[in-house]
Amino acid sequence: MLANRSLGISGATCLSLILVVLSGSLALAQTKPIVAVFDLETGNLKLSGQVVGALADFMSAELASSGVYSVVPRDQVKQRMLQQKKKSYRKCFDENCQIEIGRELAAQKSLSSKVIRLGKKCVVTLTLFDLRKSTTERAVTSKGACSEEALLQTLEKAVADLTAPIRGAPEPPKPVAAKKPTPLPKLSGTVLGVGMDFNIYRKPVGKSWERPLKNSCCVSAIEFGPDGHLYGIGLQRNVWRKETKDLESKWVQIANSCCVKDIVFDSQGVMLGTGLGNNVWRKESPKIDSKWTGPIANSCCVYAIGLDRRVLLGIGVQNQLWRKENTKFDSKWTGPIANSCCIKSIAYDTDGQMLGIGSQNQIWKKETVDQKSSWRGPLPGSCCVMDLIPAP
Repeated sequence: MLANRSLGISGATCLSLILVVLSGSLALAQTKPIVAVFDLETGNLKLSGQVVGALADFMSAELASSGVYSVVPRDQVKQRMLQQKKKSYRKCFDENCQIEIGRELAAQKSLSSKVIRLGKKCVVTLTLFDLRKSTTERAVTSKGACSEEALLQTLEKAVADLTAPIRGAPEPPKPVAAKKPTPLPKLSGTVLGVGMDFNIYRKPVGKSWERPLKNSCCVSAIEFGPDGHLYGIGLQRNVWRKETKDLESKWVQIANSCCVKDIVFDSQGVMLGTGLGNNVWRKESPKIDSKWTGPIANSCCVYAIGLDRRVLLGIGVQNQLWRKENTKFDSKWTGPIANSCCIKSIAYDTDGQMLGIGSQNQIWKKETVDQKSSWRGPLPGSCCVMDLIPAP
């Protein structure tokens, strides 16, 4: 599928509107500054050009999914940087070059990044520059190990730190206080999960995660379609589908599928997706390569979606769960649902209880089938996944 975009991690590894109904947050979503994200400067760390580009694509997607910035499409940035390099025979890492390109791309801000190795650790620095004021607006650093997998996690944390003052940092989910210790809930059925290396793993009931499925790299979210095929969101935010119902068959990219962060299929078999602007879009017809229509009215602001008996669910920017008033997708959001914080992906177990991915990429489970019941977890041995669905 995305072998040509793979970072080469572990042999094949490559590199998410949440809902804000409050008027102030909605106004923010409508006036988000536009940011141009430039390639990672690697300093004294040796990384291939393919890896550097993929890491920048990952940063761009993370920044867009934060809900507080709009991002210049990476293809536009890459094309302009290539033109600049042909002109001056140098890479565009200095401030003046990035200011020039950022302004040409009608961006209001630019994001530069650098990683340097210090002993056995690597330090990532992100600098957000205000192109109008010609001043540094904010800078953050984050450190970790120097493997490609570790760099992904370090970059993810750095982007979260950069956007936290604007979006507010949600508290991680906490176990329910109980007078008497009670056993944590267990999975009732086998699930598939997207690992931090963007491969797909299977977790049978009562067992640990198995080896990654063949040909499963590289996706950030997954969903089964009405045709029984597995669908995945690639790192360039296109939708891919398995050639056959075999989970280890090859990925095939779907035409007219860009650019979404999460998908679900409605009762008519039509695909819905959350766009980079955190609105929900819908395909023209059940044909998976038909054009996107939208955004759907009253669909802002969520970055992940699901369905509960034909009613659309969405995860808002504060990592809480929202629900549509009725089965009409353009009806108003209601919420946030009590006791729904803090998750970034949802699915349903075979017993009807909701599963959620918490801030530490572990699986949590609702106490009962009532969506307002408390989260319990994290479930033992459930780390570390970004998205999950029930296995067939």
